[in-house]
Amino acid sequence: MAKNQNQYTKSELFTVMNRIRKEQNLSQKEAYAEAKKVLDLKYSSTVTDKLADQLLTKMKTGYVQFTFVNRHGKQITTTGTLDMTRVPSTRKVEGSQKPKSENNVVFYDGRHGVYRQFDRTKVVSMK
Repeated sequence: MAKNQNQYTKSELFTVMNRIRKEQNLSQKEAYAEAKKVLDLKYSSTVTDKLADQLLTKMKTGYVQFTFVNRHGKQITTTGTLDMTRVPSTRKVEGSQKPKSENNVVFYDGRHGVYRQFDRTKVVSMK
């Protein structure tokens, strides 16, 4: 069966739709919309994981400009690195070096001169 641009088949869509329809007692139209949301989220997170992996690989070798969504829902564009040889040693760098959750990554923000964190599942883009 042909896949649409979101990488899921119609068969998969209708299977999820029928399950949601039974569980939540929704109309077919409402269940279809909910099933699309669920599958879009499922497949978009796969793309985000790949982008996050590419970002982390690049950040290990130098500075990378990237955009992520912070915990307040605001998009932040900054330049950061995971290469600790690029962090200034002449002064104490502010910020926590301990991640708050398993999805968070601590990096040195070259624009602001501090340690920051981002959630690897909320990376939007990188240059």
